Amino acid sequence: MTDNSSEIPQSMHELAEQKLKQAHAAYDQITAYMNTAMGAWMGAIPPSAKALQDHAVEIAKLNAKSAFTFAGKIVNARTPQEVFALQAQFAQDRMNAFVKQTQDAAG
Repeated sequence: MTDNSSEIPQSMHELAEQKLKQAHAAYDQITAYMNTAMGAWMGAIPPSAKALQDHAVEIAKLNAKSAFTFAGKIVNARTPQEVFALQAQFAQDRMNAFVKQTQDAAG
C-alpha cells in the first residue's frame, strides 16, 4: 500500500491495465470481424452511400481510439481527484469532437 491513503493502490493499477489490454484485444477482434462482414456487402452499396459509410466508420474508429487513450490515462491516474479531472477533460474533448464530426457530416 502507499504512504498516502488518497492514492489509488498499485494493485488496482495493475488489474486495470490488464483489463484494458484484454478490452483492447477484444475490440481489435470485433473490428476485424466487422471489416470482414462489411466487405461482403459493400459492393452493393451506391457510391454516395459508401462515402457516408466510410465517414461513419472513420468517426467510430476515432471515437474508439479516444476512449482507449482515455482509459489508459485513467489506469495511470494516482488519485481520485486526477481521475475526476481526466473524466471532465475527456467529456469536454468528446463534446468538441461531436460538434466537429456533426459539422463535417453536414457540410
